[in-house]
Amino acid sequence: MQLLGALLGGSFVLASLFVGLRLVWLAQETRKSPELLVGAGLILLSVLGYPMMTVARKAEALTEPTRIGVAIAAALCLAVGGFLMVLFVRRVFRQDAPWTTWLAAGYAGIATAVFVSQTAGPGWWAWVSEQRGSWAGARWLFLVPIGWGAVESLRYWTLLRRRLVLGLADPIVVDRFRLFGIAMSAGLVANTATVICQILGIEIVGTVAGTVAVSPASIAAVALWLAFLPPRTYLARVQRIAARA
Repeated sequence: MQLLGALLGGSFVLASLFVGLRLVWLAQETRKSPELLVGAGLILLSVLGYPMMTVARKAEALTEPTRIGVAIAAALCLAVGGFLMVLFVRRVFRQDAPWTTWLAAGYAGIATAVFVSQTAGPGWWAWVSEQRGSWAGARWLFLVPIGWGAVESLRYWTLLRRRLVLGLADPIVVDRFRLFGIAMSAGLVANTATVICQILGIEIVGTVAGTVAVSPASIAAVALWLAFLPPRTYLARVQRIAARA
């Protein structure tokens, strides 16, 4: 059970690593911000932030100062990565909406306040050893960019499907929005389930409930990979389906 849970969760970490690096590299060529924002956001959140926080909480062989240092680094990665994802969703889907500026600023302000409160209050060892302190609220905060990304991507996919019928949209681009929406939705389900498990005191690693909680991460991994690193056979299939429609 422990191995299965690690494989399910690790699949999304690996997908985020390769996709994130690819997008960051692409941003160096295109000089466009969306690729950089989502690529760096995926790396900071999924490749560094969540795994490092798990190490800080579970690696009891490490010294207390080391675990505290890892926790602080993980918290910074999560806070910055979540903010970059918010900026990505705003930039791609809602750039002209004034309320998104306030949303991004509010997100950054809350994340900063929670981090400072944990540092100045009970400290990071309280979180590492007992999950005590204001950082507990950040677990819900990080669901915001994932959920927002899922809603906006699927909404945009619905709009583009109508244009696709009229031959006014690229089927591969339309499918990419669908896949990204699926990836974010599955990630939202997995993250929400793991947060609930943590609140209830259920271990994520090595339990049936924990394995079920992280299982949607494998769906997110496949969808994310197909969205940004699709094989040619998959792209050809998308084109054939669109042509028949």
